Amino acid sequence: MVDMVKGSVIPSCIAYQNELAKLLERKQACGQYDTSLEGHLLSHIAKLSGCLLKELSALEDTLLKYSEQQDIVTLAGFARNQVFAAMSALRFIVDELETLVAKKYWTLPSYAEILYSVL
Repeated sequence: MVDMVKGSVIPSCIAYQNELAKLLERKQACGQYDTSLEGHLLSHIAKLSGCLLKELSALEDTLLKYSEQQDIVTLAGFARNQVFAAMSALRFIVDELETLVAKKYWTLPSYAEILYSVL
């Protein structure tokens, strides 16, 4: 999951934020267009991106602690209680970002694409 977030989610978020920022700047330069939608969307994605970094770091820290465990029963319990919780928190942010980032920037398949690809 760490590789997926670093390799796909973060670049997608950054690229889309860059496009929104450029559009916002161009519209503001004209001075006559409402920029509230672009500003709100950019702000929301930027906040979620900060949360994404926080949860990604938490997962990485948890995985480091996991690698320090030696007893198989302790490993299993740690994975169930700690790793799964950290992954779930990160996934919650990723799922929210998926609904906001434009499809052309989101390089991962959506849930619908996965579901209907097997039919």
